[in-house]
Amino acid sequence: MPGLQRGERAYAALLRRGRLISVSALGLLVATGLLNWAWLGLKSYWLFGKLLLVLALVPLAVQRDFGLLPVALAQIERGGDPRVALRAVRALDRVVVLLALGVLFLAVGLARGR
Repeated sequence: MPGLQRGERAYAALLRRGRLISVSALGLLVATGLLNWAWLGLKSYWLFGKLLLVLALVPLAVQRDFGLLPVALAQIERGGDPRVALRAVRALDRVVVLLALGVLFLAVGLARGR
């Protein structure tokens, strides 16, 4: 996004293509979570915490990819200021990254048998 904020419009296509990658990653995350749930049940607090974080993460990521991002890209294509258009996307990206780090931490704990 820094390149797009500087006014380089070519980066807009990268953000659109990034949707496929993020949806695939979220699908893999949900699938492994369901598999862990089938094996462990909700006896593990680590798994329960991971599932709660994923339940918070998925709607935020979907809102970013299909709600905020198309509006921001449309504003940029109409000639709007990229910094202003991408402000909400940047803020939501930070929240999603923090939640994803929490999920990763809990996943490592699950892999170690907690």
